[in-house]
Amino acid sequence: MGKKKGNKGESEDLDCKPAPRGLTLASFLDFPSLGEAPTPTPSAPSHSAAAPVATPSSSGSCEVTSAPHDGLPPKVPAQAPASTWQPKCSGITARPAAASQTEKTVPISQTTKEACPYTVHGSKKGGFPLQVESRAGNKKVTLIRKVTGDVDALLKDLKHAVGAGGVLRGDDVEIQGDHMKRVETLLVKKGCIKGISHVNITNAEPKIRPKSAKAEKTIARLDKKAEMLKQKQ
Repeated sequence: MGKKKGNKGESEDLDCKPAPRGLTLASFLDFPSLGEAPTPTPSAPSHSAAAPVATPSSSGSCEVTSAPHDGLPPKVPAQAPASTWQPKCSGITARPAAASQTEKTVPISQTTKEACPYTVHGSKKGGFPLQVESRAGNKKVTLIRKVTGDVDALLKDLKHAVGAGGVLRGDDVEIQGDHMKRVETLLVKKGCIKGISHVNITNAEPKIRPKSAKAEKTIARLDKKAEMLKQKQ
């Protein structure tokens, strides 16, 4: 607006400023109408906000200072998934795991039976390599041939089993007397044979003879006499 100069009677001299350049009718149409407030635009969260941080001081108290904060929630470290609990087996329901097919199991007979230090091999027909021969003075001896391993151990076992003397004749064992059946039974019992037929092994096994009727009557008669003597006393 213009400024007044001089007295009241004097004419007012208006000091007018020129209109800014570039204004057109469209510029006035873009202005907001009277009585309407401009719509505020949402502002982005400030990254300069500070979060309080407590730091210990030398006097023992904590001083609260500010630290920069980006306005985002703090990151939570990832946790490993919790392991599932396996049900415990009671002593009644628990069963031993089955042995794998590749695992070799040792038979009980091999674990409890000692290995024989010697082996007696059968003949070509699967018989026992035993023979009874005569010596001077019409004495008979039993020869055990085709023996491998500890021959001295076989001689010791045979002398103890038959109760007779014996010597070694090279790789053969000689026992005094005719003890063929007893030697066969001993070899089958110890299991130190190889190449013997099943029939010969079965025949060499000890036989359990049933009690005869006469022996049973004798035992019954003796028991009856013993009972009568006990009653008289």
